[in-house]
Amino acid sequence: MRSLVVTVTMGIVLASLSELGAAQAPTQRTPPEDSSDGRWLSLLPPSQRASFSSTFETLLSLYRQGKWSELYDLTREEQPSTRPAFVRKMGRLRPIVGFRPVSVSYNRTFKYWMVRGCGRYREASGKESETPSLVRAYQVGGGWLFGQIMIEAFESPPIEDNPCAQK
Repeated sequence: MRSLVVTVTMGIVLASLSELGAAQAPTQRTPPEDSSDGRWLSLLPPSQRASFSSTFETLLSLYRQGKWSELYDLTREEQPSTRPAFVRKMGRLRPIVGFRPVSVSYNRTFKYWMVRGCGRYREASGKESETPSLVRAYQVGGGWLFGQIMIEAFESPPIEDNPCAQK
C-alpha cells in the first residue's frame, strides 16, 4: 500500500509520497483500544522494546504539554536546525492531544521504524478531531530519536488500513 504523508507546517501544506512498500517488514496490526498492552511493539527486537516504549511515551507527553524545547532533544529533524527555530515551528502547528499507536514496521532502505496510529488534534476552534498519523523512529546508539508526528492521507482509504476507523 502506498500512502501520502502530509505535514502541515507554518500554514503551508507539504506533501510527499512515503517510502512505505516493498522495503518494509510485514506490519503487526492491533486494534487501537488494545495498544496500551504493547502488542503493537512486537516487531521490535525484544531488547529494544522497553527503551523504545519509554522514549515514545516521553515524546507523546512532551507533544501534549507543548514542551517544544524539551521535544527538540528527542527529535531527528534536518530543518529547522536550531532549538529556537524548532520551538517557533512547533508552536505554529495544530496541538496533538493524543496518539493511539496501531502498528510498527521497519523500512530497511532508509533504516527507520514507522509507527502508524490515530492522532488526535485540537483545532483552532477547540474541537478535537482524529486523523491517521505516523511518526518515524531512528535508533541512534543505544537510544531513540523521532521525526515529527505527521498526518497520513490515503490515496484510496480502505477502512482496514485507516487506524482511526479501527474501533
